[in-house]
This record gives sequence, C-alpha cells and structure tokens, in this order.
Amino acid sequence: MAIRGYNAYQSGGQSNLLKVVCQDGISYYIYALALAFTDIILALELPVRNLIIFLIIYFEAYTDPA
Repeated sequence: MAIRGYNAYQSGGQSNLLKVVCQDGISYYIYALALAFTDIILALELPVRNLIIFLIIYFEAYTDPA
C-alpha cells in the first residue's frame, strides 16, 4: 500500500488511494499497525493461563452482542 501511495504521489496525486490516505491521515494507519503488533506480542509473551484470560476479554470486547 505504501508503494502504491508513493507512486500515486509521484504521478501527481490524483488517485483515490492518495485521497483516502490524506483524508484519514497516515497517523491512523500507524496507530492501527502499532495496536496489531502489540496484540501479537502480548499474545506470544503471556503465560498460557493469562493468555486464556486475555483471549476471553479480547473476544468479549470485539464480538457483536446481537
């Protein structure tokens, strides 16, 4: 995605991808990537007992109650 965004910027910046990145902000994508890495690191570093608790809380927070 970064390569396509850079190519769009070099070609004049008239692509839809560049518009979306500029509208939402690059910081949003960096923040989302950091959260994803944090989740992975926590899942790999926690002991098994804590991992089960972490997964229960994670799935309760991100599942749709409907």
